[in-house]
Amino acid sequence: MKRKPTTDDTDHAETVDADWMEPFKAPGKHWVINVDVMTPQQRAEAMARGVPAGVTNIGKFVELGLQTSKEQAERASKPRGDKALADIVRKLAKREGTAKELWPVLLDKLDAADCEPVEHTDGEQRQWKITYVAGGRNRGVSFDTFQRALGKNRKPE
Repeated sequence: MKRKPTTDDTDHAETVDADWMEPFKAPGKHWVINVDVMTPQQRAEAMARGVPAGVTNIGKFVELGLQTSKEQAERASKPRGDKALADIVRKLAKREGTAKELWPVLLDKLDAADCEPVEHTDGEQRQWKITYVAGGRNRGVSFDTFQRALGKNRKPE
């Protein structure tokens, strides 16, 4: 039996390339055997059944990981935060003007939506922020976030 450690010497899971595994191999499939979970008797019983105990097709785990990754990407692509603000920004993106020129319009639109906006423009433009209440929660949007959202909504799809 040829053994090749998968990570380091302290890891007990090993890749096994043995003659008795040939019937279980298929192109594109990888098998891992955990040598700590099989006694010689268990290995003999497993071979008699035709399926070696402790042997796993890691393709199932890879498939599960890919599915989880795809689902997470779908969740991450959905808009987060305040939908009312997203709608206002989407409408403002259709207007001409820079983010600096549209900043006061954003404040007016939030005020018209009864969001009780408060503008914080002390310091540099990068530190500008509008805090407001939406859905009973305190929220806020920085100038940089507003600028990025405008640019994203103005990009052709």
